[in-house]
Amino acid sequence: MSNTSPIPLADEIGSTYGDGTAFVLESYLHMYETTGDLAYLFKFINRAICIQEHRWDELGISPSWIYQIQGYDFNAPRWSTHIYQDGDVMAALGHFVHMVQIEQSDLDATPLPQFPGTPITSNSFDTWTTVGEFAEWLRVRTEQTLDWYVWSPGYWIDDDLCFATESSPGSNARAGHLNFQSGIGTALYYLGEAAPNSTYLSMAAAIADRYFSIINDEAECYQLFGTWYHNSQSERYVTEFDNGAYQWTHFGWRRETCTERHGSEPNDYEDISHAVTDFLMLRATHDREIPSGGPVYFNGTDMLRFRNTFTQNVYAGNDGDGCPQFHASVSGDDDIAYRPSYNGVGTLNRSSLAWMWLQAFDDMGSPPNVYDMVMDYYACRIMPYSNGIQGSVEQYGLADVVAAQWQRECFDLTLFNRDVVYDQNFAAKRDLVIDPSAGPGASFADPMINEARFTVNPGVHVEMHAGSSIELKPGFHASHGSEFHASIDPLGCEMEVKSAQQGNGRSIGLMVQPTMPEASAPEHGRIKEQEVRVAVVADRNNNTIGVRLMDGESKTFDWDLLNYMGQLVASARSIVLSPGWNQLEMHTASIASGVYVLSLISEGTIVRSTIILGN
Repeated sequence: MSNTSPIPLADEIGSTYGDGTAFVLESYLHMYETTGDLAYLFKFINRAICIQEHRWDELGISPSWIYQIQGYDFNAPRWSTHIYQDGDVMAALGHFVHMVQIEQSDLDATPLPQFPGTPITSNSFDTWTTVGEFAEWLRVRTEQTLDWYVWSPGYWIDDDLCFATESSPGSNARAGHLNFQSGIGTALYYLGEAAPNSTYLSMAAAIADRYFSIINDEAECYQLFGTWYHNSQSERYVTEFDNGAYQWTHFGWRRETCTERHGSEPNDYEDISHAVTDFLMLRATHDREIPSGGPVYFNGTDMLRFRNTFTQNVYAGNDGDGCPQFHASVSGDDDIAYRPSYNGVGTLNRSSLAWMWLQAFDDMGSPPNVYDMVMDYYACRIMPYSNGIQGSVEQYGLADVVAAQWQRECFDLTLFNRDVVYDQNFAAKRDLVIDPSAGPGASFADPMINEARFTVNPGVHVEMHAGSSIELKPGFHASHGSEFHASIDPLGCEMEVKSAQQGNGRSIGLMVQPTMPEASAPEHGRIKEQEVRVAVVADRNNNTIGVRLMDGESKTFDWDLLNYMGQLVASARSIVLSPGWNQLEMHTASIASGVYVLSLISEGTIVRSTIILGN
């Protein structure tokens, strides 16, 4: 899959900061976690700043974003839109905080790029120099909103109802729908771990526990003289089908009244689009024990059953073109009473992309697999069409499709035009290509450029790592003072895509200093795996450098050893290297400690490997 940004609409947040915005933000985080490309992380930060600038308290109202106002009364919001969408936004912001402060603490000291025209450098709040500084500021800001929902006006009732349908509801309080609870519960978990905050974690645990709680539903409704009567029935909220799949209803653990069942908003099994929000809590906490909350709530068996929901209930067979199609609800039903526009097989097909994350549990179950079905649907209905991705849930799902593909497939990566102003790592399991002229126009990464160039700026370190080949096409340019390394991993498609392992394969290391000419792509700058593969090890004790030739035939090389200034330290000509380990004698004991570049030249191919000579 070629890629600059597989999220085509990710820059267009729009005028409403709701669940759509939340899924775009999550897409950035998932793409960063998959690729390691910092451009996604910095885009998240820029959007998060913009979101904070549009919070209502900036106008003196409240620390929230969503208001569906009744008349002109700002104190009478529609709670459902209110807590549902803001909860999803807080979940995404909390996910970022948790990632920086808990999951990937090495991000803490990562510098923020300070180029003009972005919210990082031009905003109404502060100036941050590192990702860690921003994450701490964002944690405090997000907790301000979260506390407002919990305490003032306060929608939290108790561990049984959790968040209710209105603030200060008194004795008539009813639990909110599941997709209203999931987002804000996820925010409680992420921020509760980051601070830490035992109150947040206890609330998060209560919400997780309620997924499998027993509810008293009003079954067997009947009406006498205009009044509804009922017989109660106790049942588990998330229930298991005979086929090993889970199903659950739209209302969540809230009791459905007979009036609702026969009125304008009857309860029904959850549709597969809103189920994506239900999954936020699962994705954050599965196989993790929530501190202060008791046991693990979503274990491996639970995740397999949610996976089976897709393969056994949602999957509706293939259409006439041989493309997968999907039922509208998690039960396999296609009659969605609360949203008739969802009725029918295939109406929510694109939402299937956001179920791809459950492919992680395919190995625990039997065919058909989530991965195969979603990839087949993507190949049929998304990839061939420029407008195949239209909504935020689909963008979110596409990020998971990319993640699954990078995990399972031997993928290629094509990078287009980019002005590289901060350190970066890029990796592909097979072929990595930099082709600046093939881009869509404006670059994906900030700072935005429209020129057909890929420029590594002075002081910037770039690593490129591939399993088969690296191709630098015209337009690539490494400036004076930059450092560029590319390497081929002998593991090939079995390599780890996130870490460029120096010294474990054929590597090209080029440190561009003022005393050396700037490095640009040759007309045909292709370095192929099958041309030459070597590993290099320095042996100070024996005054040698070991070179392992991993191809099947002997080759004749010239070699040069250069210091970090590009000055020649040692050299030899017409040295025959045989498959396996060879020793290059160069009296290393007389060479000062430091970083050097060994250049091996054979039949027009130059292989450069960085080595370190210690004391």
